[in-house]
Amino acid sequence: MQRSFLLDDIVVKAFELDSNCFEVYSRNDVKDPLVLCGCPFETSSKDAAVSWIKEIQKFRDNCASKDSNKIININSNSKIKMNLGNETIEVSGDKLKQLARNSLESKVKDKQTEEDEKQQQKINDELNQVESITSNYTKNEFFKERLLETEEELKSKNELENLDKMIQKEAEK
Repeated sequence: MQRSFLLDDIVVKAFELDSNCFEVYSRNDVKDPLVLCGCPFETSSKDAAVSWIKEIQKFRDNCASKDSNKIININSNSKIKMNLGNETIEVSGDKLKQLARNSLESKVKDKQTEEDEKQQQKINDELNQVESITSNYTKNEFFKERLLETEEELKSKNELENLDKMIQKEAEK
């Protein structure tokens, strides 16, 4: 089973049962932590565990995922040179920030559009199901009514035949 965590939710701490180990878990899912251990035969395995804890915490705390809309390390003075064919174009920091924002907004819009399409498809499926049920019900009602009419016609015909027989018997007497 593959698990994934948001960096903000990761907790890293020394493992209580073995000083050569440390555990990693999500604040939202503490029931099954990941325990990582250094080689027990190495004299520096405890130091390695402490070092790994610090590095993971450093990565977690300094990663830009805390605010996905925040563009880091780009300022107005930043410039990037791009080679397009035979031309070299220099793009300013402001333009880079705007491009990054546009990219983030586009991804958010695409995700929203995808969710809207799924919702619309769900509604269409439900409408089709209702139409199918209604159509079947209408057909069934039509056939039931036709059957009742046919039965009534047969009953009337039988009654007329019975009356004719009775009249003929009376006439014979």
